[in-house]
Amino acid sequence: MYNKRIFLNKKLLLILVGFPLFVFTCYIIFDILPVWDVLTGPDQYNAEKNYSLRQQFIIASLRWGNINNHAANLTVVYPFLILIGLMNFKEDLMSYFIIGRHRFKNYPVKLLQAIVSYSAIIALTVTVSHLLTYFLYSLITPVTHDITLESTAYIFNFLLPSDFFEGHPLYYYLSITLLNDLPIIFSFSILFSVFTLFTKESMYAFILVPLVFSYLYYFMSTNFELPYMDLSVPFLGYYSKITEIWKYTFLPLVLAGTGFIGYFKWGTQHDV
Repeated sequence: MYNKRIFLNKKLLLILVGFPLFVFTCYIIFDILPVWDVLTGPDQYNAEKNYSLRQQFIIASLRWGNINNHAANLTVVYPFLILIGLMNFKEDLMSYFIIGRHRFKNYPVKLLQAIVSYSAIIALTVTVSHLLTYFLYSLITPVTHDITLESTAYIFNFLLPSDFFEGHPLYYYLSITLLNDLPIIFSFSILFSVFTLFTKESMYAFILVPLVFSYLYYFMSTNFELPYMDLSVPFLGYYSKITEIWKYTFLPLVLAGTGFIGYFKWGTQHDV
């Protein structure tokens, strides 16, 4: 029954639908509307030249790089997506785990199982949502060949021909998203779950602590040149060495492990 509560979490639908909606809203505002102004604006050139100009604007607006740039806003919104998925976990800490605290054979193990389960389903949901963004985009735009051999130089080279993704943006971005999103979102979901152990009694703290941490994390990565803290790189699909992805997950997992141990040393005395 408890596992069904984790995997049949209705709030996950908000993540699944919300992120593609956010991305396409940004795409329409910043890419489509400017093109529409050009198409409907006054003719400033002769008919032939104006037609060529408008054609160039349309082609430019349909490049896969445009939708990918907006999808990379996952760097900014991922804390909100994870928090939506963890709302049930917060409720469980205030009910299920208080009631069963002295009934579980091994309370820390039971709690860890819940953290891993919630984190896994959140990571999977965010990843599918990101994948859905590219899949939907492939239905509304012709394939534009703006994926070059250089941009796919590392991914899966030991399994696939080096030119496999060249000219195939859909396959490239789907592969990159699976490779990057699952481990990174999983590791940060575990960290935010540990934060929730300490903030479960306050909705404000539950929301603010991960958000403040995330934006400090982002600030440090961009201002102190800490490459493996800069999540915009993997979410943009520019970093694709399979053997290097773990470096983006190392710090959040270490912090999560430290916090989990600290919770049972100093935090549990406040629990009922």
